[in-house]
Amino acid sequence: MKLRYLCLGFFCVTLDCLDSSTRNRQLSTHVTQPSSHPNDPLHGITLELVLRAVVDRHGWEEMSRQIPIRCFMFDPSIKSSLTFLRKTPWARKKLEDWYVYDITRGWIQR
Repeated sequence: MKLRYLCLGFFCVTLDCLDSSTRNRQLSTHVTQPSSHPNDPLHGITLELVLRAVVDRHGWEEMSRQIPIRCFMFDPSIKSSLTFLRKTPWARKKLEDWYVYDITRGWIQR
């Protein structure tokens, strides 16, 4: 007997051993939203949201002291900062680490 499988992400179900009503009921219980990523606090968070949250909490002046880059020091803007951070992995990492630090301390709400 040849078995048929239906795979949905990481979940597979054998279709041949189920009748149609059981099959539909089982599939509907297993087709859910993707699980949250408890080990990745940045999952689903855009760089713009991270930047805006840190700017709102600390301001541009404090950001330029903590991460001394020109786009935070001279005529800072969200647009110029996003452009620089997207091209510069080390600066983006520092900002994201700062955001995660603030989240874990409860200083910034998700």
